[in-house]
Amino acid sequence: LAAGTELSWEMRDTKRFILLDRGAIMIKAAHDTSRPMVVSTDLAEVTVVGTRFIVISDPDSNEVSVAQGIVRVEEYKTDAHTQVDLMAGQGISIDGDGNIQRRTISEKQMENVLQGWRVFAPKSLNDVAAAISRQSGIRILVDPAISDIDVRGRFNIADGDQSIALLSKSLNISRTNLPFGYVLLSQRF
Repeated sequence: LAAGTELSWEMRDTKRFILLDRGAIMIKAAHDTSRPMVVSTDLAEVTVVGTRFIVISDPDSNEVSVAQGIVRVEEYKTDAHTQVDLMAGQGISIDGDGNIQRRTISEKQMENVLQGWRVFAPKSLNDVAAAISRQSGIRILVDPAISDIDVRGRFNIADGDQSIALLSKSLNISRTNLPFGYVLLSQRF
């Protein structure tokens, strides 16, 4: 589990079920036709076919990457409920509209995700702030006027202060420390 991950699980007679509310998990599971492993998020359902893989659930997107074996991903957002089978070295991103984008992934990249490293290309400032908040524990509020700004780059989101400093400098936005441990990102005037 990556820091800040929230999930629940249920072991049923017919399946092993994990509900990933937010965060990132890496799973190593054996193929079991009588009780398949299923990871469910708000946007998709990932079924294990014997593998090691990672699932990331951000507010408006999901990512699935496979290190070994095969997984089946079914998106929930469109009426088509598109299914994609992924093998080792393959990954996908699913956006909030159910659009699927394929990519290649290495085992090293998967390990980097669990250590806090994420590549955003592009993601909204709101999504990036949510990921930083989840993994670093810093409670970040984003001014709605700048929440849709595209962020591109590689960040160690486990180091929230460094990531916020990088965002502030590269996007020319202000960081204001608020009471009770909150940070506000807003337009610089």
